[in-house]
Amino acid sequence: MKTKTLFFILLALVLSVGLTAADLPPRPLPPPPVPPAQHTDPPKLADLQLTLFAGQSQASVDDAFKFTIVVFNPDSAAQKSDETIDYIGKVRGVDVTGYIPDGFEVTDVETTKGSANFNSKSHNVRVHIGKMVPGETVTITVTGKVGPAAVGKTYTGAKVSYNNHFYFDQKFSNWVPVTVVE
Repeated sequence: MKTKTLFFILLALVLSVGLTAADLPPRPLPPPPVPPAQHTDPPKLADLQLTLFAGQSQASVDDAFKFTIVVFNPDSAAQKSDETIDYIGKVRGVDVTGYIPDGFEVTDVETTKGSANFNSKSHNVRVHIGKMVPGETVTITVTGKVGPAAVGKTYTGAKVSYNNHFYFDQKFSNWVPVTVVE
């Protein structure tokens, strides 16, 4: 109630003084027009290919298993781009993660390039390949034994990422089913 009364008192005061539009400050100028968007081609990103193979689609407890992950760089671009690909098509910072199903006991991880390790808590194989030149293929082999916790149908897969962009510059492999019987 007090604010309404105050408003009317101020309005009466302004009207009694006799302010006109000439007494007010000038209106601000409108903002400048927005320039049209410039069309630029998106940066060329690597087109790595990732494939996963299982040694067998059905296994029994205590059987040996083998998963093979193949990464291929088909890029032959001779174009300079961002920091992901240099002027001869090399892909930098290539990392592969293999998702090994629970119950598969990994005994060895080998790679034709880079360094590999197996994390028993996450049950993931991590391989740091580094740079891949056009036409280069890297093969990762995961071997071990099928444990009793793997009984049933399960799936395995992998992903490749590069240039330390795990969320944007990554590709997933095919999902491979494996059925384990007792």
